[in-house]
Amino acid sequence: MLLFSLHNYRIVASLGLDDLSLLAFGVVVDTGVGPNWVRRNALAPDWLPQVVISQEEEQVRLRDANNARLRTGGPVTLWLQTGARIVPVSFLVVDDLSVPVMLGSTSIDDNAHAILP
Repeated sequence: MLLFSLHNYRIVASLGLDDLSLLAFGVVVDTGVGPNWVRRNALAPDWLPQVVISQEEEQVRLRDANNARLRTGGPVTLWLQTGARIVPVSFLVVDDLSVPVMLGSTSIDDNAHAILP
């Protein structure tokens, strides 16, 4: 287990629909966030059909650090490469996010040995 205090770190990681077509992103690893988030406009156009559309009543209700509500879409599974490890990771699509990709505590716990801030 990777132990941080509540901080965030920036790393470079690659994401894609499969493990052969990955794109590099600046990713924030944030120990205060539970789920993994990806900003909708960070998704390549051919990735958008992979987003599971959630009904309004099924959408997760999230708030940012300023307590403003974040509009969310559905989940999408993308391949994530950090270091030599490539794994499928579920992300929640968020419309208004200040960074393209945010890895939360779930991914930190699962991939601690491959994430080097």
